[in-house]
Amino acid sequence: RDIHDDLGQHLLTLKIDLSMLQTSTRDAAPLLTQKLALIAHNVDLSIAALRCVIHDLRPPALDNGLQSACDGLLADFSRTTGTACGCDYRLDAAAGGAHGPLLYHVLQEALANIARHAHATQVQLHLLQSGATLECRISDDGIGLSGSPPRLGCGLSGMHERVAAAGGSLH
Repeated sequence: RDIHDDLGQHLLTLKIDLSMLQTSTRDAAPLLTQKLALIAHNVDLSIAALRCVIHDLRPPALDNGLQSACDGLLADFSRTTGTACGCDYRLDAAAGGAHGPLLYHVLQEALANIARHAHATQVQLHLLQSGATLECRISDDGIGLSGSPPRLGCGLSGMHERVAAAGGSLH
């Protein structure tokens, strides 16, 4: 929301100002007209890139609720990997709320890690809500981690950072 409202408004203002400048200098030097058109094109590209970033921050799948979005991720995962998936939801009607995107992205990364490393045949997702506490448990029957500390790539460290920033913990 903040990115959309702040940066998005600045880009829109820039686009409007640029359009007014293009209109007022239409009969000016051809080189100026050409440069302004190039700048306008770059502003349009920036707006499109911003929309992509915003879209990734709040996946449209969440528009139908957290449970539906998770069901979609699990169905896609099962279809592409052949891994059986089960789920257990014990959620309030408005579950996820502000943390919906966080949980969605954590589940995405967990499933990607399972697909890459676990050699699992089954995955189970539990989303349990008790008051303001939301617990997400993802388990599989894969090979697990070796006894040595895992090398934290961007995926696991990103999951830890996302969850910690929301006041939660990841185990």
